[in-house]
Amino acid sequence: MIILTRVSADAGMRRFIEQRLQPVVRPLGFRTAEFAWSRYAQWLAGAHRMELVERRPVPPLGHFSLVRIRKTAMAVAADLRRLKFAWLRRPCTSCDISMMSHRYIESL
Repeated sequence: MIILTRVSADAGMRRFIEQRLQPVVRPLGFRTAEFAWSRYAQWLAGAHRMELVERRPVPPLGHFSLVRIRKTAMAVAADLRRLKFAWLRRPCTSCDISMMSHRYIESL
């Protein structure tokens, strides 16, 4: 998952300015001060099947951040096992039967 977002500062002068501007920008639909990096970090800590790949500021001034999150290798392997099991248990359709008979005829 790739997210390009405006991540608020957790501390410092930028955080101070964002909080002071909140009453002005909130009516415009900007809720930036509510989405500090700590909020993303807290979600990642609870999402056991996800991991942070990259987080970097995007120019100019690093006002936006590029955040890349992916499933862990164990989660991907579990998903593949589930898909394989679901495919093996799916009901046989007439299309499957005709494909099997077609392959049998080709083998003759």
